Amino acid sequence: MTEGAATTIWARAFADELARCGVQDVVIAPGSRSTPLVMAFAQDGRFRMRVHLDERSGAFFALGLAKASGGDHNHLRYSDGERFPSRNRGLAQ
Repeated sequence: MTEGAATTIWARAFADELARCGVQDVVIAPGSRSTPLVMAFAQDGRFRMRVHLDERSGAFFALGLAKASGGDHNHLRYSDGERFPSRNRGLAQ
């Protein structure tokens, strides 16, 4: 099995598990590192995908969704350690 095929299988399994846990909204900031997950979410059909070109504004939007939903199923995924300050600032504020 190629690395690409393994990544695709993992991403689909991850999306399936999040859907089974009740996650409905996915906020993404597109980039090459997140492509397998974005494709898995898009092909699954159980998610509302929200695209933000800026990661910090995406973090604020995701935080607003979480607060407005009042649900227990709020998740944040980091694809790159360099992006942590951008998203963390949104969470901290």
